Amino acid sequence: MTGMGPGMRLRLFLRSLFVQSLWSFENMQGLGFGMCLEPWLGKVWKDAPAEGRRALARHCEHFNTNPYMTGLVLGMAASLEEAAAAAAGEARPGLEGRQRTLKAAASSALAALGDSFFWGAWRPFCAIFAVAAGVLGVILGGRTVTVILAAAGFYVLAYAAPVLALRWQGLSLGYRWGERFAQELSRYPFQRLIKATRMTGLCLALGCAGIAIFSIMSASSLPRAGVVAAAVAGGWAARAYGLTARRLYAAVGAVGVLAAMAGLRW
Repeated sequence: MTGMGPGMRLRLFLRSLFVQSLWSFENMQGLGFGMCLEPWLGKVWKDAPAEGRRALARHCEHFNTNPYMTGLVLGMAASLEEAAAAAAGEARPGLEGRQRTLKAAASSALAALGDSFFWGAWRPFCAIFAVAAGVLGVILGGRTVTVILAAAGFYVLAYAAPVLALRWQGLSLGYRWGERFAQELSRYPFQRLIKATRMTGLCLALGCAGIAIFSIMSASSLPRAGVVAAAVAGGWAARAYGLTARRLYAAVGAVGVLAAMAGLRW
């Protein structure tokens, strides 16, 4: 980033972790967004503090998006504020109006993308991946308590890593994109990523269900891999007939509960 040094970027990043701490029904995350951007506004408007205060009030207006995507909007707003501060006085109202429009559009688009990916796809994927890792650990002879703690820690790390990376890198991307935000964002295949994440997590869940079913069965001649493959194939067939991933996850959970009630031993 050319106009924003590492120190300033770190300040905005740390503040962005608390963007929802000032949440209200009137402005949603607006006050939190203004708090996040305040150090940058003090820098670019240092020669016109009255304009800086007006800019801060403008950014405390209504704002709402997925909190993990806030860095992208912060970076874009920082770039546009820098341009407004450098422009002639008569050009500033037009730039401020353009900024409001872009900020509102970006927040809406990122809210949908962030909710669909992080809460609708990535969180379930991390959960089932942790379960699959725990199942593998127990099968390999690990202590149950150790495996459970390791799986829980893995879930937290796997979920938090891309969230923090996006919060940090989003500042750089949003700042660099500026007014080209919409065009640059459209280049990323978010929908394919969401679909692939959901289906991968579903296959892992079905595989774990297959292992649970095999463990309950007494027919030792049936290969475990065959049961897992059958469970995965059944899941894909169910999806082909329109059964939702949410219902399949519920079915997998029901299998796990039944296996536990049956005294499942790994």
